[in-house]
Amino acid sequence: DNNTTWVYNFNLAKDYWGDQFPMAGGTKCKIEQSVELKSVTDHKAQRLQNVAELLNAVGRDTETKILSTLEEANPNLASQIREKMFTFDDLTLIDIRQMQVLLKEVDPELLVLSLKTASDAVKELIFSSMSTRAADGMKDDLENLGPRRREDVEAAQMKIVQTARKMIDEGKIVILGADTV
Repeated sequence: DNNTTWVYNFNLAKDYWGDQFPMAGGTKCKIEQSVELKSVTDHKAQRLQNVAELLNAVGRDTETKILSTLEEANPNLASQIREKMFTFDDLTLIDIRQMQVLLKEVDPELLVLSLKTASDAVKELIFSSMSTRAADGMKDDLENLGPRRREDVEAAQMKIVQTARKMIDEGKIVILGADTV
């Protein structure tokens, strides 16, 4: 609903939005400040990370609405936030061995549910990270999985993303990118 007012209780990028974040349909999002950080650079980076984490936690529709509105108002900021976000599709930034480590920590039923709307690239990476027998079984389970609510699928995906983030933070897995060798 475009008339919903969202109240986020963390310190956001006031230098970009002031205290009113523009939403689709002209609705304004009231921003409350709660934490002061010492370094302006660290402060800005933390605020961007907080926004990215918030957007990772909301449903895809809300995330898309917020980012598209922000893209119109400030494309540079939208790009900076997207760079900080880690989504289910970003699992493709993990190689096969790293994925095997991640999959050991994920409930198989949760994994099947998360694959219901997953991209082909994510499915391929996950299946190629398993034995042929396990992958075939997972594919069968996925084919036999009846209709599910989108929010349940997204919640399953978010749990896996949270597990991946935790393992990345702990150094148990590494994301492939410009800073890896």
